[in-house]
Amino acid sequence: MSVSFLALLALIAVVNAATDPCGGTLRQRKSFYRLTDVEKAAYATGVKALKVSGKWDYFNAKHRSGMKWHSTTQFLPMHRALLLEFETELLKVAPGLTGLPFWNEYQDSPNPLASSIFDTTGLAPMVAGPLGEPFKGLKDDKGQLVARSPDLGASGSFQWVPRSEVMATALGDIKTFGELSHAIEVTPHNAYHSMVGGQMGAASSSPADPLFFLHHAYIDALWAAWQSSKPEHFADLTVPGQGPGDLQVKASEGTAMYEKQYTNRDMVYYRQRLCYEYKMPPSLRPVQRAQKALDDGAIAAAAGAVGGAIAGINSTTFAPITAIPIANLKQLMPMFDDAQLTKLVADNVALFTAAAVKLNAYIAANVNATNPPDVVLARLLGVSDYMDSSFESAKSIKDDFKDSSIPAVQTASPAGSATTPSSARALAAGPLVIVLALVAALM
Repeated sequence: MSVSFLALLALIAVVNAATDPCGGTLRQRKSFYRLTDVEKAAYATGVKALKVSGKWDYFNAKHRSGMKWHSTTQFLPMHRALLLEFETELLKVAPGLTGLPFWNEYQDSPNPLASSIFDTTGLAPMVAGPLGEPFKGLKDDKGQLVARSPDLGASGSFQWVPRSEVMATALGDIKTFGELSHAIEVTPHNAYHSMVGGQMGAASSSPADPLFFLHHAYIDALWAAWQSSKPEHFADLTVPGQGPGDLQVKASEGTAMYEKQYTNRDMVYYRQRLCYEYKMPPSLRPVQRAQKALDDGAIAAAAGAVGGAIAGINSTTFAPITAIPIANLKQLMPMFDDAQLTKLVADNVALFTAAAVKLNAYIAANVNATNPPDVVLARLLGVSDYMDSSFESAKSIKDDFKDSSIPAVQTASPAGSATTPSSARALAAGPLVIVLALVAALM
């Protein structure tokens, strides 16, 4: 092997380390649905191991110490940092997992209690009372058995969250980080906490349920998708409101609860600095769904099922969401009084109602003889479509290496620029790089 080739290898490795704090490897956060049986078992094993070591209770207590940041615009960055710490500890005791799984909630939103993830090989059956297998006997940090009390609301059907298409439309209409934070903390975040009930129904105890971290990974995924949906969103931390929960989130300041480890700008660059990404399950694109709807319609018509098309008109109407009861919200946002909660809920319902009205108008304008209701509906973007597109865009976003408390980011620089001393870049590159460089120099 020539000296020049070894030197080239060393140079490439140094440059890669200098420009990529993640070392070319990202944790893969996958839908719990997409996990193998071995991976599902690894999550349960990891939870039990964390409980034995005391780490499980540590995270419950740590989350409780951050109660003052709930209901504020510090909510999303704080939880992103908490999830990262939990993920790091989980992967130490759950070999086989590629990252923290997430609950793909909008796949289940029509009837979450019937989700296949709630069984004895997944996240325990969704029934009232203490958790069953694989978490039977699990206790919170107060010594109480972790339990659930499922509640679908007064209607008996889960109407606290909008349909997937409405959620995607609302996300597309939200212009600032502050608006996004308040919107998704109420719906779907609080909605699913309230639906599950038990420890999950109260912010002070919710991390005791193994579902908590998968639920919050999905909320984090919504923020991540919104970030990369438009160029102006990615690093946006704007808080335009003046309400009690509208705290300024400055990029250069420490992240709530993690002031010494991370800045808020570190939280923004989740893929580039925190070294994880979300992997959405494969699904049909809107154009493919529309074609399938056309094909299915043709088959139905050939079979004489004329009534199906007429019934489809009603199925395309997007109804407003039902407000989460204030009594439920008090358990999750105890820092707000009744009047503040009432306004927050009203604003939340208004956001999703506006999105539903927009979609209903689009459907009414586009349904015709050649575009039956099911075809028009199939063309609409759902949350999974929104995420797919956004996460693909996220791959091209480059780090600016500013305002970081992460050592690997501090020693890195764009394209290994002269702003970072070569000695620091070499040290950040790791032992293998240094060995290669020394070999090349000696030959």
